[in-house]
Amino acid sequence: MIHYQKKKNGFTIIEALIAISLIGIITVYIIPVYLNSIQANRKSANKTKAVNRALAQIEEYRRKDYASIPENLTSFNIPELKLPEGKGEMFVTEDTSLNIKKVEITIKWKEKNKNEQIVIPTYIADKGVF
Repeated sequence: MIHYQKKKNGFTIIEALIAISLIGIITVYIIPVYLNSIQANRKSANKTKAVNRALAQIEEYRRKDYASIPENLTSFNIPELKLPEGKGEMFVTEDTSLNIKKVEITIKWKEKNKNEQIVIPTYIADKGVF
């Protein structure tokens, strides 16, 4: 009498369906996490660009003569940053008793239909940075 042995190669249809189902379920949970990380990365990059531009603007005014710093609201364009609807503003107030000017640089942009902004203040004295 000859006995044939049944070889078990590969997967059964049930095993393949279970594997595909598990992969699908895991993917459904991973995709939103991935998309949120992309959004967070973009938002962080935009904020970094805005902070760096504001600091550069402050340094530009620190190098100027005290009397040449304007004492009003000044707007400036920031197209090089490629921020959505990005714009910059500088507001200067002066304390004449101390000969100090407060310079506030504000960078504004839109992020997912939400207005974002950063404000960086500094003080510049008649004799240099305060």
